[in-house]
Amino acid sequence: MASRVDLLSSGRAATHTDPMEPQPHRVISRVVEGPKVVSLRIVPVAGALPVSEPGQFMMLWVFGVGEVPISVSNVAVDGSLEFTVQAVGATSTAITEAQIGDVLGLRGPFGTSWPVSQAAGRNIVIMAGGLGLAPLRLAIDAILKSKSPPTSITLLVGARSPTSLLFRADLARWATLAPSCTRPSTWPTAPGTAPSVW
Repeated sequence: MASRVDLLSSGRAATHTDPMEPQPHRVISRVVEGPKVVSLRIVPVAGALPVSEPGQFMMLWVFGVGEVPISVSNVAVDGSLEFTVQAVGATSTAITEAQIGDVLGLRGPFGTSWPVSQAAGRNIVIMAGGLGLAPLRLAIDAILKSKSPPTSITLLVGARSPTSLLFRADLARWATLAPSCTRPSTWPTAPGTAPSVW
């Protein structure tokens, strides 16, 4: 396997199409989302990988530690990728400890994308618990920005505690983009199990 130095100094072409070859990416933003949960925004050092679609994942690599499969939680207008990671093992902990300017390896995308275009004209229900909301962000944004939107969207999001509820700004933004969004009057932090709140 190539070393970190090899990856950074190889002078590869601007676009990489081999999903198996790790590409160096630099951390440009770090946001603590909750207990042991961090979102990192990264950009390619040498060249961009193919675009990740909703439902796909990437292999995020910490040099000298290991790699783990992580879904892209957001793609910015400038093309930078955001990954939301919870520290649960050696590699995921090393990822959450990455700081602005650090370099991580990235491979992919892998997996089959979700057919978000099929949401057009339908009543959509999306359910997520805790970190499970991270991979759904791309799909929710794609559905809401579609030229053929769904008839309605119901988003059920759970968390162990109010401090564990992720992406509060997105939840508020999605509610403004989808006026028919179903939510309890105490949203976004209504206590209780999903069946008791809804």
